[in-house]
Amino acid sequence: MRRLDVEPDGLGGLAQHCSALATDLVASGAPQSALPAFQATAQATQMLHTSISTVNDVMHARLMNTAAALMTSEAGYRDNEAVSAGTLSAIITTPGT
Repeated sequence: MRRLDVEPDGLGGLAQHCSALATDLVASGAPQSALPAFQATAQATQMLHTSISTVNDVMHARLMNTAAALMTSEAGYRDNEAVSAGTLSAIITTPGT
């Protein structure tokens, strides 16, 4: 089994990047059609725009969930490191061990 090396700052950076991408998706919004609604191409274009909007919403939710999971992982790794450092410090400073 290979050793897992985790860099909490990297997890935090990736979480921020995912959040920024999600924000960009929301800011871009759904495309708007300039064609008259009665034209067949306008209807097809509107259906496509609706599909793009749906995918945009799904991607936004997924990026936000990924960012939240990464932030939780970062906090977990930092907490684990703090506990480990405290344990090692107690062992080192305990006389007679």
